[in-house]
Amino acid sequence: QLAVKDVTGSSDPYCTLSVTGQTTPPLRTHIVYRNLDPTWDEEFFIALPEVLPAELQVSVYDWDRIGHDDPMGVVKIRLSDLTDEIFRDKWYPLVPIKRERVTGDLRLKIQFTSALNTQKSYRVAKAHFAEFIDLFVNRNECAMVICLLRQVDNQEITRAVTSIFQAENAIIPLLKQCYLREIMQTHSETTIFRGDSSATRITVSYFKIIQDKSSWMNETLQPIINKIMEKPKGYEVDPLRLSDPSHNADDYHASQLVDNQNRVADFAQLFIDTILNSVANFPESIRIVLVLLRKMVCAQFPESGLTAVGGILFLRYICPAIFTPERFELSSTIPNAEARRALTLITKIIQNLVNRVEFGAKEQYMLPFNHIIINNQARMSDFLDKVSTPSSSSSPYSHYSNRAGINRDDIIFNVSVVIKSLLKNFEQFQNYVRSDKAVVSDHKTAENVNISLA
Repeated sequence: QLAVKDVTGSSDPYCTLSVTGQTTPPLRTHIVYRNLDPTWDEEFFIALPEVLPAELQVSVYDWDRIGHDDPMGVVKIRLSDLTDEIFRDKWYPLVPIKRERVTGDLRLKIQFTSALNTQKSYRVAKAHFAEFIDLFVNRNECAMVICLLRQVDNQEITRAVTSIFQAENAIIPLLKQCYLREIMQTHSETTIFRGDSSATRITVSYFKIIQDKSSWMNETLQPIINKIMEKPKGYEVDPLRLSDPSHNADDYHASQLVDNQNRVADFAQLFIDTILNSVANFPESIRIVLVLLRKMVCAQFPESGLTAVGGILFLRYICPAIFTPERFELSSTIPNAEARRALTLITKIIQNLVNRVEFGAKEQYMLPFNHIIINNQARMSDFLDKVSTPSSSSSPYSHYSNRAGINRDDIIFNVSVVIKSLLKNFEQFQNYVRSDKAVVSDHKTAENVNISLA
């Protein structure tokens, strides 16, 4: 077990990976909150220079809301010991980074691969690439990949699958089949595309890939997030939290509460205005997906097209980006507690606006923000309608995938990720394929929602 670093008797550990002499920021895992025996289950590839660096360093830190993150130990591995290219699965003892108290070991799976072997692997993968793509992408209406995504809830797998289908100009057929299965298995239109499913995961993964090539998300959200993080104080609107002993009791009075409410309301309205006024710059690739989604949902649930669009676009993409900007590359640093609280409150307001639900007795401290929800409902509906309607300047499905800039080596790597997952989960995957085929073949409403893309 790792050392306790927080007053709660636990820690919030994450890892960084770097090599000696590295000038770029270290690679980093996600944070595992309140856990002394964490599992990250992440895979990284580090390209090394011809002159081999001395060490690989894997450092563990405890994330803190306020102040600097606390070191929890480091593993240092001489790279010269790895050049035999043997796969290693080993526990390494943590040693102090500075003089901190250290406990625990770190399990690492490591393999050094020379450029020669990389080229050999590439030639083998390339030789069988067409066969794999035909099996994985072109046959059985994407059934194989959809079953894999439902069996393996893993961001790396989702992104790999998305990248493969984008590279093969097949992302819309994949999304169509994902949406078809989701709609067929949804019994109440109020829950359509509201949960964490293969359909929502693959959609958001595609949006993130588009984000790397489009400036819309950065131009729309990042400036406002930066303003909040530059002055991360004065956002608490819950009187119970303001009167908490951890706050300065002398600072608490009614005027402070009103000031905080106004500050949160102003930033929430700024987010809403900026987003709703961005239709002209809205990414065409995302619009095409939303057009498809709306048509397919309306074929089965005629009154729920915009609800589904709002659920995917805001609840699964825009709101998470506001709440956790560091995960969407909108911030290079993790927001501190005050800034995170501001982003949390703003996200709540926008979520309720999209859901067309006013705050009630459950969260009475949010009642002062109901006017934002009421005043912006018509504008939000108009925005959702416009971004899910084909633009007049282009054919709706003529360019649903942008293959420019896709590196062949990246595609080969993504294929290897998928193959590895298929082998690892083969038995569960095989059983799920059978059940999925039964669901698709037996469902009577398939013809209603399996609409043409034309």
